[in-house]
Amino acid sequence: KLYGSLSNCYYAGNIRVSGAVGGLVGNCYSGSVSSEIDHCYMASAQMKTSDSSASCGALVGTLHTGGKVYCCYSTDVTDNLFGVNNGSDLLCYFSSGEEFASGSVCWKLNDSSNDTPVWYQTLGEDLYPVLDATHGVVVYKEDNYKEKYNVFIVDICICLC
Repeated sequence: KLYGSLSNCYYAGNIRVSGAVGGLVGNCYSGSVSSEIDHCYMASAQMKTSDSSASCGALVGTLHTGGKVYCCYSTDVTDNLFGVNNGSDLLCYFSSGEEFASGSVCWKLNDSSNDTPVWYQTLGEDLYPVLDATHGVVVYKEDNYKEKYNVFIVDICICLC
C-alpha cells in the first residue's frame, strides 16, 4: 500500500500474493497526502494473485481516486497496466524487452535528456536501466540510442612555494 510518493525505482522478479497486486504497488491511495508514482518500471516474468476477485495490474493493482502514476513502464506480463484505475496515469506504457535493452526506456526515464541522469545502462550488457552511475549514460542521436560514459574531471591545483 502506498500513501505518499515513490520515485525512481524498479522491480524485476516474480510476484505471488493474495489481494490487489501490481508490479510496483498493490494499492495506490490518496487522501490528505496524494499518492504519486513516477519514473519507475517493472520487469517481471510472472505475476499472480490467489484471490480471483482482486485487481491485478502490471504497475498498480488499484489506483485510487487522486492517485497519479506517470513516466512508468512495464514489460508485457498482464493485459493491463492497472487492475482498477480511478486515478490519473500519464505516459505509462508497456514496452518490450527489446525496447528496454535498446536504451529507449532508459532515455525516457531520464525525461529524454542526459543533462542530469538518474538512470544508467550499459548497452549490450544491461537488459534494463539501473540506478548505478558506473554504467553508461544513454543518449539519443541520429535516430539511435547510444551510450556515453561519465567522465570525472578533477581540478588540480599546484602551489609553488
